[in-house]
Amino acid sequence: MCETNNRGADLVLNSLSGELLHASWKCVAPFGKMLEIGKRDFIGHAQLAMDIFEANRSFVGIDLAQMTSEKPQACQRLLQQCLSFYGQGHINPICPIKVFASTKVVDAFRHMQSGQHMGKIVINMADSVNELGALPKSQSTEFSAQASYLLVGGLGGLGRAVSTWMVERGARSLVYLSRSAGTTDEDQAFFKELEAQGCETHALAGSVNDLVDVQRAMALSQKPVSGVVQLSMILRVSTRRQ
Repeated sequence: MCETNNRGADLVLNSLSGELLHASWKCVAPFGKMLEIGKRDFIGHAQLAMDIFEANRSFVGIDLAQMTSEKPQACQRLLQQCLSFYGQGHINPICPIKVFASTKVVDAFRHMQSGQHMGKIVINMADSVNELGALPKSQSTEFSAQASYLLVGGLGGLGRAVSTWMVERGARSLVYLSRSAGTTDEDQAFFKELEAQGCETHALAGSVNDLVDVQRAMALSQKPVSGVVQLSMILRVSTRRQ
């Protein structure tokens, strides 16, 4: 805003989220446009200040993933146009570029996690595997395809990550015991994802505190239950008056 004498920019390309998104929105000049390529605020149902629209400003949400699936020809045309611009020297690679050695990959992720960097982060892979300094695996976890595993809860973010990890290591039958029993569309889509990997899934609405519910869950799969993973929890927020 200082560079434009408080007028703002005619075109703002934004991928920031939260308060930084609103800061970018305030930097759009009258009759200008903001192109939003971030998805976090879309998914989180964030709100946008409406008074800024008064000066004929436009907010455009862009999701290239959806565009690729629904308008592939348009995406192909845009990609060819970008390659043409690059070949003619009109556009250059994104800069600045921060390069980390492959042995410093942890530092690279910490640098990215700070959310303060600009440009791109690049990992420079070593020429030889011996330079990586990786430690050999001492033990790996494997699950039996002939057994079933009971997950109490397990349909939140952490539970889904654990489920995927188990399937990748051989689990082929998972039983979920939770209060929701995976009734949402999102849960059903996750079940289909696991089934596509060769894992059968069963879900039962109930409580782990009820022995009858536990017994019913154990009987859902024809395979013997060889393990139980406790993933349910209740969050309580307490406040103290000063």
